[in-house]
Amino acid sequence: MGLGARRVVVLGGHGGRLDHFLANALVLAASKYATVDIDALVGDAVVTVVRPGPGIRFSGRPGQLVTILPVHGPAEGVRTEGLRFPLRGETLHPGTTRGVSNELTGDSAGVLVTEGVVLVVRPGFDHP
Repeated sequence: MGLGARRVVVLGGHGGRLDHFLANALVLAASKYATVDIDALVGDAVVTVVRPGPGIRFSGRPGQLVTILPVHGPAEGVRTEGLRFPLRGETLHPGTTRGVSNELTGDSAGVLVTEGVVLVVRPGFDHP
């Protein structure tokens, strides 16, 4: 990011069309933005890009949905905390449904990866 931004929050990005949403979600996860923390507020959902490093923590309510989608190749060492179906260092390949429709078990959760990129989609969440 040429102006030195460390965090970007995108508002919208879907234009009411699925093709626009999918294209923009892939742009968010592009390697050219690897040094920036990115969240997108799309309707009632928050989409967060997670790359190798400390991961993310977020709060919510028990039962709220969380989906983890690998993009641009496999995501390795995927770990979650505070979700009903934990991932413990697993590899998620693009096209898998393994990370779809998980849910919070308490008031907060976390997601991290050691290699690759995932999109964490949280429908019905309060915006960051």
